[in-house]
Amino acid sequence: FDLAAAAARVSAAGGCPTPPAPSLEDAPLAIPEGARRNVIVISFDALRRDALSLDIDGRPVAPSLRAFAARSLDYVRATAPYPATLLSLGGALTGLSPTRIVLAPTLPENLFSLTRDRFERRFLSFPKVRWFDLPIVRDLLVQDARVEHGTDSRAQVGWFLDRLREARSSGERTFAWLHLY
Repeated sequence: FDLAAAAARVSAAGGCPTPPAPSLEDAPLAIPEGARRNVIVISFDALRRDALSLDIDGRPVAPSLRAFAARSLDYVRATAPYPATLLSLGGALTGLSPTRIVLAPTLPENLFSLTRDRFERRFLSFPKVRWFDLPIVRDLLVQDARVEHGTDSRAQVGWFLDRLREARSSGERTFAWLHLY
């Protein structure tokens, strides 16, 4: 790639105007209304990929998680945008870099608030860890979704599955996020 040649082409063309950012509210849906699906996100704080292949005394450390991972979409070269959970998760939910989040005059909307008209249920489960109770977590990550703080991962997963079953039985489209620590 020749950077100087590319810069010369942009300059000769009169510059490179920035196209307006698409609005989620105005964006057409790729899936017809009746065929739209749920979105379920499961994330793990500080879980290394190689941990799923560990065995202790010949037994897998997390057999159910290992089996789930084998059936799931896997991003081999995924990296965190920032080495701290709040800004990494904030970037994932807003699509903005940590710098843009920190320097923004107001906190940006996230996927929970931006999709309020597309999903009847929006909820998430965080671990019962003190920093997940901070106002910045509510303002940046939760916004207008329902949140539950589980005392341990078993409680979190149980609450989460109960909410998914409720949504399924009522036929409501759901955007749900389970974040385990």
